[in-house]
Amino acid sequence: MSLDTLPLSLVLDETATTYETVAALPTVVERVAVARLAGKPGSKPPPGAADLLDADEYHRGLAAVDEWALFLAHVLLDELDGLGALPDTTPSRLRLASRWAEHLEHHGDAHLRYAIGLDAREHLLTLRRLSKRGTRVVRTASLCLDTACRGEYVATITGPEVDGDLVCSGCGSRIPREQWQRWGSRTEWVTPEHAAHLLGVSRVAVWQRAAREGWRRTGTRREVRYHREDVLGATVSAMQGTGVS
Repeated sequence: MSLDTLPLSLVLDETATTYETVAALPTVVERVAVARLAGKPGSKPPPGAADLLDADEYHRGLAAVDEWALFLAHVLLDELDGLGALPDTTPSRLRLASRWAEHLEHHGDAHLRYAIGLDAREHLLTLRRLSKRGTRVVRTASLCLDTACRGEYVATITGPEVDGDLVCSGCGSRIPREQWQRWGSRTEWVTPEHAAHLLGVSRVAVWQRAAREGWRRTGTRREVRYHREDVLGATVSAMQGTGVS
């Protein structure tokens, strides 16, 4: 069911839950360093500017929902008897509006009715995006086990709903961590590019980590390959360090 056809009560209830998720997340997003090729400077913001933009987007998004939820609560309290006192928090105000969504959906003021439906979906989209700002999806380059599917398995790191499974980008089938950890025996050596995809870092970071941790290697220069067990061990360490269990 698309967001446009989702009942207002469910939109408001999900907005309340997602608001709580966003409010519990860090204000600033941790970014993964990506190696830049030599050449003309791009449009990368100066040091510190990205953190300021993240914080501004975070606070503006929550403040907008705070103001809107307070407005909805006042509309209901002014027009309906017996609702009691004004709820103290934004999620509780949104859940109050969710319980009385039918009144809002059939409000006598057509302009108000339309504005509430439109604003509800826009605020939910904003909160959904904010809740996933720190989520990284790492491509594994492992094709789906279903031969009829053209997708590949990806891993999610630092997300609100991370469980350690690999998920196919095509059909959505899941591979438990206990199973994908044994896949290293299929290919003994991997390229730096493949290792970068597995770890979600740049090739420069792969080279630095391989030297620091003493990964087994074969070949030299452009023909260098790293032992897959060492790379997968680093991948597991990265996922454990970000809360994947």
